[in-house]
This record gives sequence, structure tokens and C-alpha cells, in this order.
Amino acid sequence: MEPADRTIDHPDLSQWLRDARAVADEVQPLFDTLTEAQLTWKPAPDVWSIAECVEHLIVMGRLYYPRIAEAIERADTATGTPPPHRPTLMGRLFYWIVRPGGLKVKTFGLFKPKPMAVNAGTGDRFLRQQDELLDLLHRAAAVDLNSARFSSPLSSLIRFNVGDGLRVMVAHQQRHLQQARGVRQRPDFPEA
Repeated sequence: MEPADRTIDHPDLSQWLRDARAVADEVQPLFDTLTEAQLTWKPAPDVWSIAECVEHLIVMGRLYYPRIAEAIERADTATGTPPPHRPTLMGRLFYWIVRPGGLKVKTFGLFKPKPMAVNAGTGDRFLRQQDELLDLLHRAAAVDLNSARFSSPLSSLIRFNVGDGLRVMVAHQQRHLQQARGVRQRPDFPEA
């Protein structure tokens, strides 16, 4: 993980940074303490395992982080403290859907975890990718979160500003970590 002592003055980014670090801090022990059988156990065929929840986040990061990074690179450097994030209509909608407790929706095929990729190594892959998200959060501190934009991997018609993308990615992680917690707390979760 990146050094915990790196701080950001921007209020939105500093909150998202704390939230992203908290996600990483919770994922690490799951993959350190649970067996592969526990990580890949599914309570029902149509319910994701803990590892599938995390693999889904890896898939999302692989599709979104390069787009966010490119938007940050193209953005003008802010003079002084960048303004607070102002969510776009699309950003508000996506946040409302993907946040913890948000609307339950079917995952698009593009974003589904690949069964062959899910294993005990999923945690390490996620944590390496989480460093990428933390780096994006730090790099975004130098730009206007509202003017730098990128399109969704789903369609070029769906556009977000950088603040939307970072906010949605962190909230989405929190949602699926909550889902993974629910799998682990089931009374029929396998013993080690």
C-alpha cells in the first residue's frame, strides 16, 4: 500500500482517500485469514462469493482507472485549491445506484468477474490495484474535479467528471465489501 502519511487538503478527495484505505484495510485480512474454499464459497448459484465480489472490483478498476488517469493527465492544473466536487446528473445517478444500500441492479456482462480469475490471489491483485486508486486520488488533487471528463466503458454517451468517477469507484468498493461481509456472516458459511 502507498504511505499512509500522504494527505490531501481537498475535502472530497481526503474523504475518498480515507474510505479507499479503509476498504484495503478490510480486504487484506479476508485474504490473509480465510481459506480459498471459504473465499470462493457461494451461498447460492446466483450470489457472488467473497472472492467474486473483490474480483468484480478488479474488473471495474481495470476498465475505469485508465480512463480516469487519462482525464487527469489531460486536465489543466488547478491554481490554488481546486473547487469542491460538483456531481453531474449522471454522476449522481450512478452514485445513487452503486453506493452501499443503493439500488440492486443486474451487473452488465462487461463488469462480471471471470470465474477462472477468482482465487486466493484475488486479494493481492486487488491490493495492488488499490494502490493505483490511491495514486489517482492524490493526482486528482492538482486538477479541477469538475472540468476533467471521461466516458464510461459502457458507452461514449455516458460521461463523468473525474470527481464523479472517483466518488463512484470508492462507493462501489464499499458496497461490494458490504456484500462480502454478508456472505461471511451467513450461518451456513463454511468453517476453516
